[in-house]
Amino acid sequence: MAGGRKRGADSPTQGLASRFKSNFRFGGPVAENDPLLAEAYWDNGDYSAVEDFQDHHRFLIGRTGSGKSAAFRHLHGQHPNKVVRIAPENLSLPYITNLDVVRRLNDLNVHLEPFFNALWKHVILVELLKHRYGITSPEQKRTVLDQLRETFGRDSAKRQALDYLTEFGESFWCEADERVKEILDKFETRLQGGAGGRIGTGAVGASASAAAEVASSQETRRELTDYYQRVVNETQLPRLNHMIRILGSEILDSRQHETYLLIDDLDRDWVDDAVANLLIRCLFTAVLDMGPVENLKVLVALRTNIFQQLQYGEKLRGGQEEKYRGLALHIRWTANDLKALLNERAEAACRKYGVRPVRTMEQMLPGGPARRQDAFDYILSQTLMRPRDAIVYLNETVRLASGRDRITWKNLFGARKPYSDDRLLALRDEWKEPYFGIDRALEWFRNVSIPMKREELTKVLDDIALLPADSTFRGTQWVTRICAHVYERGDRDWSEMYGDLVRLLYTIGFLGVHEGAHEVYYHEDQFELDDPANLDEQAIFTVHPAFRPALGIDERSAQRGDKRFDD
Repeated sequence: MAGGRKRGADSPTQGLASRFKSNFRFGGPVAENDPLLAEAYWDNGDYSAVEDFQDHHRFLIGRTGSGKSAAFRHLHGQHPNKVVRIAPENLSLPYITNLDVVRRLNDLNVHLEPFFNALWKHVILVELLKHRYGITSPEQKRTVLDQLRETFGRDSAKRQALDYLTEFGESFWCEADERVKEILDKFETRLQGGAGGRIGTGAVGASASAAAEVASSQETRRELTDYYQRVVNETQLPRLNHMIRILGSEILDSRQHETYLLIDDLDRDWVDDAVANLLIRCLFTAVLDMGPVENLKVLVALRTNIFQQLQYGEKLRGGQEEKYRGLALHIRWTANDLKALLNERAEAACRKYGVRPVRTMEQMLPGGPARRQDAFDYILSQTLMRPRDAIVYLNETVRLASGRDRITWKNLFGARKPYSDDRLLALRDEWKEPYFGIDRALEWFRNVSIPMKREELTKVLDDIALLPADSTFRGTQWVTRICAHVYERGDRDWSEMYGDLVRLLYTIGFLGVHEGAHEVYYHEDQFELDDPANLDEQAIFTVHPAFRPALGIDERSAQRGDKRFDD
């Protein structure tokens, strides 16, 4: 047997098993389709805060791909009997924001907050009751309500609060969108009932529009607005608020009944105007009002740019924005967190796709530095420090490594162009609300040299400022607003003229600034450009590595560092 081959590390079978197959992946780009999420979830500390009932955070805020939905899915997986999920597509939110009565009242400057706040509370309350008692039919609803009436005995206030739920008839146990539409129908009917006799018009859709269009005086318009405002204010519904108190004292009355209520995907395409943003702000108010229910934790996930619109637009609840900011948990990832996550995913992927032996990410990557970086640090430098970026990049890389047992530097470099194309499109999709046509602005950076002196960047910024001259450009409103000082010129300094546009490009993660040889981006220091001194004549700018290949940016000058500017 001297010439025989031993079974073991050198066997052909094991050699084949150690190679990547074409289907090998480090996970899916979105939580809903991520096959490794359950096995390879990594908690950077944010999930622990989400799960902890004693933690005060209620709003999970983060960039696209930062892990908001993944945290919710993991929570559901860990506590399947304690989680209630409300999907925005099941709430008829576009129906609400586009309803004629809502638009007309908004045009008349009627404050809709009381109605929207009550609407959210009703939806949340009914979903919790259905979950707590397993209500799926009218018969079960009647049985549960009868049992609660018996429990309340002679407490007339509690029985009256309970009667509130009977007003919604058969729709109580239906899907949430049907209940929402029924509430809106009753609201519109109520407005119709008084407006015709008082103002001399017909249905609210007609009466509000007619009054706005044919009112002979501001006094008539004010009279109409005042009437509608009184109707809206009455929807605060004391019985609804009492029912929420009963929820805490009688229904979710022990730790045995602890419940998480999750609302995700509020940043879909329907969030594009003032009414939609108002609706979300009222959800925040409703969540705050549900706070006294001890064994309930309502959690709302929202994208960073939408949250910024809520804060800096119309004031939240009488200007008390600090309360809402205090409830917001902003998701951020460190290099160590992302490395730990990717190591977990590498091992889980090996098990799922039959790669032996099971390896960590570090064991898959090439050794030795390239461009003065080790492989792991190089990967992270191509991301905006978000899990999705790293997963998408590594999936492109391992596709090129198919048939091999390790990822090479050639694979890492070869994956950059398709990865960059994908990330530039993702950036457009993330920020197209409210920055319509932002991809047209980013296109002006195609083929630029990096790093850029301030005067070089100025030429690009001037081209962006001229975009509204193109009648096909959809972002005229935001570009005109953000470039107002560019058009005025005058005696303003550079930071006054261009600072708002530069800060926008910095905030979305596209543009960075140099501090010596180090490039600083928003995910490292979000306040870097708040100081006008960092936009002085010596400022040096660059484009994030994730977007350079997609825009044809020659990185050879960037690799030479600041030597171009040693004059």
